Amino acid sequence: MDFSEFKKHRNIRQVIAKVVPGLEGLKNIDESKSEFHIKGRHLGKPRFRTESKKAKFSIPKATNWHKRADVGAKSSEFILTSVRSEGQFNTIIYSDEDSYRRQPDRRALFMHPDDLGRLGFEDGTLVDLHNEIGVMTRLRIVRYDIRQGSIMTYFPEANVLIPQDTDPRSKTPGFKSVLVKVRPAQQLE
Repeated sequence: MDFSEFKKHRNIRQVIAKVVPGLEGLKNIDESKSEFHIKGRHLGKPRFRTESKKAKFSIPKATNWHKRADVGAKSSEFILTSVRSEGQFNTIIYSDEDSYRRQPDRRALFMHPDDLGRLGFEDGTLVDLHNEIGVMTRLRIVRYDIRQGSIMTYFPEANVLIPQDTDPRSKTPGFKSVLVKVRPAQQLE
């Protein structure tokens, strides 16, 4: 097989259309510019594989700390979520700049303006995050439209704060909901 042909996206699409069931519509998409549906993914009629043949909805049970009234309201405790940046694929970081959030570097901690004011911090203040797992130092606060009581910073840097235990059902760590405290940055020695 001559892989140099795959420099052209059109050729890649044609091979995919030939070998992947349901993606035959890709074959002529360059000329037709028409949309197509992958067979079996679009429900023309709502059918669900349940006894009642209807969708079942449930409200997930929240852990106890979600119910804590003081998180983010009076204390320096927050729920941390970690996110990827635009210049990142999984743990591979191609660029420190995050064009999604208009940040020049990854040392940012995103915080709701009211939380920022309540703690006496300003946009750009350097802070440390800490919990019983670890410490993340010298993050620059960024005023951001995020839920009060929640803060956000980048993965994988935030892994130093994430417990190794996993959710019993999903078997994943709680990297989107970690209890942490925020304090002014400690002086470097």
